[in-house]
Amino acid sequence: MKWWRIILPFILAMVLSIVIGHWFDARYKKRWDILFFQKTDELIKKHDSYDVVLLGNSRVHFGINPYYMDSVSGYSAYNFANGGSDITDILLTSKLYLNHHPIPKYAIISVDPGMLKKNESLKTLYHYLFYLRDDTMSRYMQLAGHPTLPVKVIPFLKYAVMDEYNRTSLFIPGQPYPHFDHNIYRGFLNISKDTGSQTQRLYNTGRYMDDQIWQPSLPLLNELVSVWKEKGVKLIFVYPPQKQQATFLSWKFYREGIRIFDSVANTQHIPSFHFERDASFYNGYFVDDIHLNNPGATMYSIMLGDSLRSLRSSN
Repeated sequence: MKWWRIILPFILAMVLSIVIGHWFDARYKKRWDILFFQKTDELIKKHDSYDVVLLGNSRVHFGINPYYMDSVSGYSAYNFANGGSDITDILLTSKLYLNHHPIPKYAIISVDPGMLKKNESLKTLYHYLFYLRDDTMSRYMQLAGHPTLPVKVIPFLKYAVMDEYNRTSLFIPGQPYPHFDHNIYRGFLNISKDTGSQTQRLYNTGRYMDDQIWQPSLPLLNELVSVWKEKGVKLIFVYPPQKQQATFLSWKFYREGIRIFDSVANTQHIPSFHFERDASFYNGYFVDDIHLNNPGATMYSIMLGDSLRSLRSSN
């Protein structure tokens, strides 16, 4: 009888934690479904075939729309980029895609010196904690410092890992994303509808002024290239548009990062599409120095699709 006084409360506590955990999971997934979960479900749970895999950070996530790119190139693409992604997250995404999907024809990597900063992005991509049954995901999240084993055993514990913003998002529903002009499509999302109407700064480039290249990112970049090349996938580097008068263009960190990407492209014989100096992208196409609004993203996607079609014709 005395044992039941100990065991019964423990069992009840476990059942309660499981019930609350499922409730929290449903709310969290609903809150972040379009931004994160649809894309990661496509990456891990589905096995669809795509001709082109788009990789990078927010300049891809909000900047390259497969709908328009496919309409010009004749290929089928999916945008697997995450805002703030560094080289480690892009490498993880690449491995997960190749583990779960047929091999694509092309992998397009949007190059940005911010990718070569110290490995940080996996620490805050909390939605990845919902996919720890995948061995590759679990290994990378463990290396990023997450307590993967306890979270696997008691999934409710992932809410103890999250920062306050993500925890409170369970109870503060986000505003629904407006739908217009195919602005939400195959991983792409951009809600800045009008040309020149946005003045908010989505991205504080000033925080990179004193940064340095994280040296461990260089072998990771080489590994990223090898992961795709070993599968016979044609790699392409894309240099995305940016405001021509942006102050960061003169920073040592930016110049060194671009030099590294140029060197890798040259030594590995990776074709590159350069849009960073394209005068077609005037200020009205940007919401800040480097992020395009939806009209700008539409034009960029069409131009990228045309470049891909031209590359195919030249081969």
